[in-house]
Amino acid sequence: MLEGFSLGVAITIGTGQFNFALGLDIPKQPAFYMNIANTFKNIGSSQASEYIPFIVLYLMLMSLMKYFPGKPWIIFIALVGMIYGYLTVNFISDIKPLILRDKYPTMVDPKLFDFTWMENKNKIPFTHILIGSAEVAFVAVLETLISARIADNMTGTRFK
Repeated sequence: MLEGFSLGVAITIGTGQFNFALGLDIPKQPAFYMNIANTFKNIGSSQASEYIPFIVLYLMLMSLMKYFPGKPWIIFIALVGMIYGYLTVNFISDIKPLILRDKYPTMVDPKLFDFTWMENKNKIPFTHILIGSAEVAFVAVLETLISARIADNMTGTRFK
C-alpha cells in the first residue's frame, strides 16, 4: 500500500514538472489528466533554452548517481543550475530561461537580506520570523529523513 502511494506521489510531482522542464507556459487545468493532455498538445512549442539545460543536468545527475553512488549529487546539480541561471540572466543575452522572478515578480524582492522592511510593514519582530523559519526547516529535514528511511526499507539498501 505504501509503495502505491509513493508511486502516485512520484508520478504527480514528476508530471507536474513537465511544463517547466519543456519551457511551456500554458494555463493549469482543473484535472490532472487534462494538464497532462494539454502538455502533450503543446509540446511542439517547447523552448530549447529550457529543456536542453534540463536534459543535460538530468543526465549529469543520473550519471553521477550511477557511477559515484552514495553521495548527495542533487545538491551539486542544484548549485550548477543556479550558476547557469545566474550567468544566463546576467551575462548571456541570447539565452533567457524562465526564472523565479519572471514567474512570480512580487515574490522575489531585491532587498533580500534587508529584513527591516518586514518589521515595519507587518509589525512582526525579526526574531519571530527567524524562529518560524527554523521550525519549518526542521520539519522539512525531518520529513526528508523519514522519506529516506522509508525508501531504504522499501529497497532493502542502505544509504552510505
